[in-house]
Amino acid sequence: MGDREPSYEWLKARVAELERELAGKIRPSAGQNHETRRTRQMGDAFVVPERFRPLFEQAQRDVGSYFEQIQFNPDRGTIEVGDQRYLLVRAPALSYHLLNALVSLYADRGEEQALSIGRNLLFDIAHIIGRNDARSFHERTGLQEPLARLAAGPLHFSHTGWARVEILPESAPSTDDDYVLIYNHPSSFEADAWLRARQRPTRPVCVMNAGYSSGWCEESYGFPLSAVEISCRALGDPTCTFVMAPPHRIEEHIARHHSHFVADPSRPHYDIPTYFDREKAHQLHEALMQSQRLEAIGTLAGGVAHDLNNILAVIMGLSSTVQVRLDRNSFLLPDIEAIASACRKGRDLTSNLLGLAHRGDPARKQISLNRSVEKVRSLLQRTLPKGIRISVDLDPDLERIEAESGQINHLLVNLALNAAHAMGPGGELLFRTRNVVLDRAATAQNHLMPGSYVRLDVIDDGAGMETEVQRRAFEAFFTTKPAGEGTGLGLTMVQSTVRAHGGQIQLESVPGRGTRVIIDLPAQGVGRDRDTTPPRGIVHPARGSGTVLLVDDEAMMRASTMRMLETLGYHTLLADNGLVALDVYREHRGEICMVILDLVMPTLDGCETFHRLKELDADVRVLLTSGYARAKSMDAMISSSVGFLQKPYDIEQLARKLSQALG
Repeated sequence: MGDREPSYEWLKARVAELERELAGKIRPSAGQNHETRRTRQMGDAFVVPERFRPLFEQAQRDVGSYFEQIQFNPDRGTIEVGDQRYLLVRAPALSYHLLNALVSLYADRGEEQALSIGRNLLFDIAHIIGRNDARSFHERTGLQEPLARLAAGPLHFSHTGWARVEILPESAPSTDDDYVLIYNHPSSFEADAWLRARQRPTRPVCVMNAGYSSGWCEESYGFPLSAVEISCRALGDPTCTFVMAPPHRIEEHIARHHSHFVADPSRPHYDIPTYFDREKAHQLHEALMQSQRLEAIGTLAGGVAHDLNNILAVIMGLSSTVQVRLDRNSFLLPDIEAIASACRKGRDLTSNLLGLAHRGDPARKQISLNRSVEKVRSLLQRTLPKGIRISVDLDPDLERIEAESGQINHLLVNLALNAAHAMGPGGELLFRTRNVVLDRAATAQNHLMPGSYVRLDVIDDGAGMETEVQRRAFEAFFTTKPAGEGTGLGLTMVQSTVRAHGGQIQLESVPGRGTRVIIDLPAQGVGRDRDTTPPRGIVHPARGSGTVLLVDDEAMMRASTMRMLETLGYHTLLADNGLVALDVYREHRGEICMVILDLVMPTLDGCETFHRLKELDADVRVLLTSGYARAKSMDAMISSSVGFLQKPYDIEQLARKLSQALG
């Protein structure tokens, strides 16, 4: 062309020539367009049983449409699909080479343990990636039905180069405990990496394939799933075959299918990933932390209840003293009785708090379930949303049960809180008790003896439970509450308490209509539950005489109790701690007929003071008292004293104890 400028026509022809040349170097041939290539690739992307094909074909269209958006932007250093960034990673770097690096890193643990650590780390990483990829894709596409969400996984898997997926007819991906998926990865990137490195492993190598696929399916179905490779091309098997199932059933399914797929059935055939063991350990840790928080709250509640009891003791003591001193026709008597009645209600409330804080007697005894319900009801009325109505239907002739009252209180509170969660801001919660006789058919499932039982029904009109939720309701760590709002241990602990007391528990629930929890506890046959407490009337406490040493670190408590003692005819000596009490007793030993000793004091506590008083005088009479409930650990000391008086107490209770002790 010499020095002439190239013409437009020449340039156009040259561009066309270069395009043809370039097209000739691309495989498949230039005559095969992009859409044809993509359709062929997608047509080969999955193999599934015929019953699953419609869902997978739809998934193929959805996933294919998504990946058509892929853009390689080397000038920006990005690979993007829509608004998501992706990475290209060389397959051996993420499998064979990475595993060897991890084994070297943990070589000081020994070869087997180092290999186990490496494999489990790879499984964990892939499992988490699979769950997050699934969550992102489901949110983007709006998929809701579990099998449809699962179906997108194999297509996403093949488009991102992990492997092609073949789901076998033996699969049954149900939404319950019977879930099982048997599938092949004939082109697993992990197996390829080992084969190309010409390395022969000692066990299946497609750990990340197993982790990713189980993570995707777990996110799709909403319950834990694990996957294990049972045959592997890197070991000489025809293909890489996996079994996926709930972790507690994975070995059962592996045992059923293993021999059908491996070239050499005698070789060690699989490793169960410990991801779920560590996940359970994490859940146990969270439950422990929650338990410790609850223990701290219980300790705080116990301390508050103790201090409230001391305040109530002052009010109750002085009001009852005024009541005794007033003329029986005084117009003030109804007001004083109203004050005393309010104090007794406060005493019941603090008693409930102490029971929930484990500050009471843990020993079992004959108790009234009706009274436990009434106590917890009064507590719940102050804590549950105001829109929740709490009603009771209690059999007045209910037989007693043998139980630890604190555990029964916890059981009732747990059931009420579960019901409140189901009802939201409003609804009706019913506690009902009945005597029932259960035959062998009614008790056989729980291996209980037929006979007389006390039945507790806890009924709410809340959201109810689906069948699957009912089935798993008593499973440890299972919860329908948002993350961070529940441990999934409430009903587990209820079931444990019921079984520990020789009873049984059942659930009846209808979605949208509510739930009924049915608990049967063995009746003790020791009389009915009618309240035989006589009505309160004019108080005429027994009077006495002599000198009483009153030991209490609370000034108001000392003053009110001294007023009661003086009203009853006793002379009072005071001590504000144990050391002072010992000095006073030494000085007035011959005249003191009784020591009233608070157990919780600074400087020298009541227990140590009691033992030192006994060293001074083995015959000393000591009446123990405390704002905390009587505990079993106090039994030995109480047996060496003249008794125990629970704060708050009134003048009549004090007079009765002194009269019994002094004869």
